[in-house]
Amino acid sequence: MTAEQECPECGKKFKNLGAHIYQAHGKQRVTEPDDYIPEKPLRELLSEIKEILKRYRNQITVTTVERSGKTEEIEITARIQM
Repeated sequence: MTAEQECPECGKKFKNLGAHIYQAHGKQRVTEPDDYIPEKPLRELLSEIKEILKRYRNQITVTTVERSGKTEEIEITARIQM
């Protein structure tokens, strides 16, 4: 379930804040990394993954996909050598 976020322009709450800002205010929302997983900031999530994997030889790759200047996907790949 997605939490509602408050619009900085009008103060109303929306489930899809980016769509509201674009449609109502004619702007694209600037997305920060912490916006992707509202329950847990991305840097905190990566820190926890690194902590779990630190006893193994590991490689973590974080890939973002942007289309028209907007981040649409984040892929986290973790490889471990036993």
